[in-house]
Amino acid sequence: YIRYFEEARTSFMEQAGYPYARLEAEGILSPVVSVSCRYLKPVRYGESVEIRVYLTRMSRVKTAFRYEVLAAGTGELRATGESEHGYLDRNGRIVSVQKTAPEFF
Repeated sequence: YIRYFEEARTSFMEQAGYPYARLEAEGILSPVVSVSCRYLKPVRYGESVEIRVYLTRMSRVKTAFRYEVLAAGTGELRATGESEHGYLDRNGRIVSVQKTAPEFF
């Protein structure tokens, strides 16, 4: 389900008006620092799901998200998860998005 989280987070950023591609174009990378998933019930092959994404924490150098994986149609909770992301420049140094991308922050 980690892949679901990534796709949902990318969509979340696009809908918020600041796509991840824009962040990278501005020279800011956002690698995963940690990720976890709690599997509650399986998602079967061919089954549709809805992923809910919540921004839970944002600082100058890190962002955290929470995820819920729900069965489409029934809304049954199948999994939950969290991810944390740092901000780096192209040389791998930690950057403050408050300074380097204030509109994003």
